[in-house]
Amino acid sequence: TQVLAPFSTEASTMNYSRQALDFWTHDTNPMAAQVQAPVLVIGSEYDKIVSPELARLVSSYFPYGKYAEIPGGTHYSFYDSPALVAGLMENFFAEVTQTEQVKP
Repeated sequence: TQVLAPFSTEASTMNYSRQALDFWTHDTNPMAAQVQAPVLVIGSEYDKIVSPELARLVSSYFPYGKYAEIPGGTHYSFYDSPALVAGLMENFFAEVTQTEQVKP
């Protein structure tokens, strides 16, 4: 139901479309190199909207970027497999915390 929410009415579909168009008019790639926080990009093996190759590429734009992939997942894996996504996030946070403790 949440996935369909932006398309529930004509007005909400128009609003969603305007937001998407506005989003794609701004190239934020050059700013990614300035991000000093760890960034996790999660891709899904069978995502037909954002390919895993693109997600992997995006993670490489960040100095502390990490890519994780959901095997067999689709674009809706965050809805279909929330426990798996949460596990990827928890592992990422644990790695970041461990790395931060090791730094001088």
